[in-house]
Amino acid sequence: MSGDGTEFEVRFEANAFYLVTNSDMGDLRVTTGLHLDVGSEAHKFEVVPLLRTDLHENAVREVFLAGGTEDVRIGWIIPANALSSDAHDRATDSHFLKYAYVTIREVLRDHQRLFAAKVRQGQAQGVLESSFADLFHDNVCFLAVSMKRFPDGSPLEWLKPSLIGEGYVPFGASDPDSLRWIPHGESVGKKVKLKLIGPGIAQPEVAIKMMTIAAATSSSPVTQFFYLYQVVEFLMEVVLRTSIATIGSEIGRSIEAGRFQALRDHLEDFQAAMSEKHRLKLLMECCVGSGKAVGELEQAAADFLCTVEVKAKTGISSLYQVRNFVVHQVRSMPDEAEEQLLVVVHEFARFLSAILATFEADQPDQVSAPAVVEDLTLEEDAIR
Repeated sequence: MSGDGTEFEVRFEANAFYLVTNSDMGDLRVTTGLHLDVGSEAHKFEVVPLLRTDLHENAVREVFLAGGTEDVRIGWIIPANALSSDAHDRATDSHFLKYAYVTIREVLRDHQRLFAAKVRQGQAQGVLESSFADLFHDNVCFLAVSMKRFPDGSPLEWLKPSLIGEGYVPFGASDPDSLRWIPHGESVGKKVKLKLIGPGIAQPEVAIKMMTIAAATSSSPVTQFFYLYQVVEFLMEVVLRTSIATIGSEIGRSIEAGRFQALRDHLEDFQAAMSEKHRLKLLMECCVGSGKAVGELEQAAADFLCTVEVKAKTGISSLYQVRNFVVHQVRSMPDEAEEQLLVVVHEFARFLSAILATFEADQPDQVSAPAVVEDLTLEEDAIR
């Protein structure tokens, strides 16, 4: 194995890839069943493995980046088993076949840790040919992104909350055999619209970590809900710091000017700012443009609360009601409510990806995701 972790050289000829094994058994021929298009050979792509539990060969999806003046296509999500079959709906799509080629190429070159042991095991048994899909678990898929869209750097870390909200778990966060994140909704036919974490968050890695833990560590929707709610707590802490700083300045000015009625009003504002419900309200004011996600979460929360015989409030208050029930009354939750709580969890994850994309607060040390290039011509755009 080389110093960079590469165990096999990779070559492509006659519509097949070969892993050069440097062993007496010979090279391994990796077949796909597709008529691959090498037209994007010279372009730069980034490919990362993901996990999802309901994958099959027709779960190939175009990926768009939402949030700009219009949705911009940035790549594809392709199940491993779709890269060894010509029987699915995208098998003759010229655009897909370009992405299929670069996805297989990048995976075989840069992600050999995913399949090296299986190749060596096959060699010991005299295997000289394998389909690409047979090298991977059925729960593995790949996100391939054209880097012509992101000349300033990779966007993939910034897309993780949105991917989790859409049912995809970063590879390595969970073992494929024990994947616990059950997607809500079909993986077939629909475009995937992802959002980058917005520039208003100074420590995006905190939110990414909490959402990844929620998706990877437990099959219990109660535990998943608690981990996701930590992202809300994190953002409310940011809101609280900003709010208290503003109120503190007003208190100081009121004392200097001898405006004691105003001082009392500001002290009441300070007390209100400490309320979790008030901080939730302030949080939503910092997330302009997330109304659709709020509405879908509100409906899921209302359905859950109905199941546990709690009258639902409107807006984000319904999420707080679910939180209170899970904290104080979870032992009395009927079995039928658990499935509805799972729906809440997945709408919650989508909601979080939406507010992480739109969150705005005056913070020091804010960081920004790489900018996307929207106005490429057909000739310049490697993904057309």
